[in-house]
Amino acid sequence: MKRLVICCVALAGVLSMKAQVPAASNPVCAECGGNEQRKEGGRWVQVSDHKSWCPIGKKIAEAKAKAKAAEWSPDFSSIEYQYGNGVMCDECERVQGHTSDCTIGFFQKKIYKLAELDHSKWWAGSVESYKLSVRNREENIRNAARRGREERAKAQQARTSQQPTSATPQRQVSTKLKDHQPIPEQRPAAQPDPNITLIPYMGRMPAPVIPTTEMTVIRETGPDGTVYDKHIKFHDRYSAVAYCKMNPSGSEQWTMFSSDGKKLGIFSKVYTVERDKFDKYFIAQDARGYWGVYNLRGDAKLPHEYEEIEALAVDDNLGYHRLLLKCSRNGKWGIYGADIACEWDDIWFEDINPGLIFRVLKDGKYGIVEQYKIPFIPCEYTYLEKVVYQGGGAEYYIVSKDGQQYGVYRRYEKWRDEQLSLCEARDAIKADVTQYKQKMSKKRNP
Repeated sequence: MKRLVICCVALAGVLSMKAQVPAASNPVCAECGGNEQRKEGGRWVQVSDHKSWCPIGKKIAEAKAKAKAAEWSPDFSSIEYQYGNGVMCDECERVQGHTSDCTIGFFQKKIYKLAELDHSKWWAGSVESYKLSVRNREENIRNAARRGREERAKAQQARTSQQPTSATPQRQVSTKLKDHQPIPEQRPAAQPDPNITLIPYMGRMPAPVIPTTEMTVIRETGPDGTVYDKHIKFHDRYSAVAYCKMNPSGSEQWTMFSSDGKKLGIFSKVYTVERDKFDKYFIAQDARGYWGVYNLRGDAKLPHEYEEIEALAVDDNLGYHRLLLKCSRNGKWGIYGADIACEWDDIWFEDINPGLIFRVLKDGKYGIVEQYKIPFIPCEYTYLEKVVYQGGGAEYYIVSKDGQQYGVYRRYEKWRDEQLSLCEARDAIKADVTQYKQKMSKKRNP
């Protein structure tokens, strides 16, 4: 009987304690009261989201964005990455690898380096920036490949259109600078001098500047009251701004305003290029298809009378950066930023010594001009080859008007008249470099 009384008292105590404990509530966020959860089938299921202002919810959203960013990567199976990796590169014409100055190879390396980064550590807003950087570089690869195909087609057309002057087939000079290889020796080559190394020079234009356009795809009301779909501008508050709206036909219509709100006109396309905080330009195309240039405040620098405009980046040995614009008007090319008028069939950046040096082509003849219009080498040669020796004291150009007799320019002055064979011209350069090295050696070791 005593045991029965003790058991009843214990049971009554347990029931009393259970009645005092409230039923368990569904878990919620301690900060905002959101993110309510409930059990379904033995698992917790989210019923509501965090409040928009909740810091815990923001951290969770950022973590999800980082995880999503880490999942995105470029499509390395596309043609942009097959150039030089089993597919012939349209620029340097290699199937495996690229030359050191190949634009396509340069941008491929940039994309591979971006892809190797740990994107999970990036902040959420940089995901679109990463994608834009990759897509801009892919566009540069496509543009370089297109230019390479066009240059090969022009060279092929020039070879087929020109007939040899004699029964002996003559080697045609290509308009593509990378094809300016030395003509094969007509005699057995001498043993190379181990003290002199010939540096092959592949003259070419520098890579185009990657557009640094910042585009906002959020509708915005412009200074004229029109609602636009997107806009672009530079990263400073004094910049002009270009707004874009989509026509019913699907085409774009751009309206540009200067930094003081003045309407500059309506254009079919606008993009921006920049080299540093000083070299920044808007490149705009009018309804006729002609391009013009405006600076970062919206001041007109070039009128709308150019068929093409390409941005070129130039660096000198002192680390000074310049942004040049290669412009085409009436089928002739010139350089804005170097005071080179549009009077050449084509023009390429060559060197900076002492100023900006350009190789030019006109009526099938080559020459060298300087940015202040000084003709260093007259534009009257069908063959123009630059030769640079390691440790040499000058740059040499071998020139020819007929492909038979060759002359030499040294420091942009005529050094040997066109009375030499190609082998004799190279031997003369080699002897001059050897003499210079011996002279410098005696000064260092008297």
